[in-house]
Amino acid sequence: MPKTIGNTLVPRNPVARSSNHRGGVHTQSKTSERRSTREALKQETESWREDLEFERDLKRSNSS
Repeated sequence: MPKTIGNTLVPRNPVARSSNHRGGVHTQSKTSERRSTREALKQETESWREDLEFERDLKRSNSS
């Protein structure tokens, strides 16, 4: 679709992006979202297990 400058028609650059495309917010892909969720869950369970082990050690040391 040519644009006009003054009285002459100037063709649009076919290599340039269409004017209908808009920029958007950069977000994580679905794959990286799932991976980060799995990693966060893994860290939480490791932390929970460490806390549980610490509590067990306290009970053992107090009972002895």
